[in-house]
Amino acid sequence: MAAVEFRNVSKRFAAGTEAVRNLNLAIDDGELVVLVGPSGCGKSTVLRLLAGLEEPSAGEILLDGKVVNRISPRQRNIAMVFQNYALYPHMTVRDNLAFPLRMRRTPRETVARKIADIAGILDLRELLDRRPGQLSGGQKQRVAMGRALVRNPSVFLLDEPLSNLDAKLRAQIRADISSLQKRLARTTLYVTHDQVEAMTLGDRIAVMERGELHQVGTPAELYRRPRSIFVARFIGNPGMNIFSASVLRDKDGTWRLRTGNWDIPLPPEKLPRGGSPEALRSIRAGLRPESFGSAPEEGTVPCAVRATATEFLGHETLVYFHIPGAQVATPLAARLPGHMALPEPAAELHIHPSALYLFGGDGILLQ
Repeated sequence: MAAVEFRNVSKRFAAGTEAVRNLNLAIDDGELVVLVGPSGCGKSTVLRLLAGLEEPSAGEILLDGKVVNRISPRQRNIAMVFQNYALYPHMTVRDNLAFPLRMRRTPRETVARKIADIAGILDLRELLDRRPGQLSGGQKQRVAMGRALVRNPSVFLLDEPLSNLDAKLRAQIRADISSLQKRLARTTLYVTHDQVEAMTLGDRIAVMERGELHQVGTPAELYRRPRSIFVARFIGNPGMNIFSASVLRDKDGTWRLRTGNWDIPLPPEKLPRGGSPEALRSIRAGLRPESFGSAPEEGTVPCAVRATATEFLGHETLVYFHIPGAQVATPLAARLPGHMALPEPAAELHIHPSALYLFGGDGILLQ
């Protein structure tokens, strides 16, 4: 096993592109951390830096406290699973699993024992004599994972491993990976652009954008307390609704959030700290889709909406709408129970003010 640490790591390619900028990230021994972000944010470069396939332009990468910047990939004892499986088509599953052990001149008896062990763990016993062309996508993925795990790596890296699978199979393999990681307690860095994978798999999630790390935390921490608009929008499906608003103080001392026809009193815990009155007249507000209700409850505020579309998903209904009088280009989304729908385009939704998030002009959470 091994702990991993990135200290002020940057990677600049010859063309001048800075793929990773001043990355600081620690992964505990046995922890599964998911690195998530849009395409081109630098997450796969981070994986390659840890594997030794790229050398950092600045900073240090540590395995169990030892700097490994100039240590070869073979000496790092790190195993990697790629998006395209990278199985040898002419070899059987047994030979694919055995390949990394035979390259290390492992004794034949040890090879057979390790293949039997990993085939049992990943339910591959009945597939050992088949070739990759005879396997389903999910079976190929399990073989690729088995080939990585069979040599007992200190760190396990997965680069978009489920991208080629259909939605049902992705859910199944996610559960398999989670169960396997808990059973084997391998230090794991998992890269994906899919926030659902991140939320369901990670002990912690690290969110990246344009080479920079925005926030690291548990799935619950990132969902409930995003530090920036980027994280708020990226984590959640649909992501957080973000819209322009003003925070004003009435003569009686009550603080209110106003946008279009909405006028919502702010509870004390939502009052922005340190913002000047001028700055508060132009902020960004956020609401999760599940923060809306179709009927009044204690403490909620009615807000007029103009519905534009509805998606019935069985267990829930997503209603897309605009705020009357507000300049919002993209419709907002409300998640309602599956049996509910707004009776007409011009209707009311009910919001509890405590569900509001307030972001400054720089996109950082104010509270």
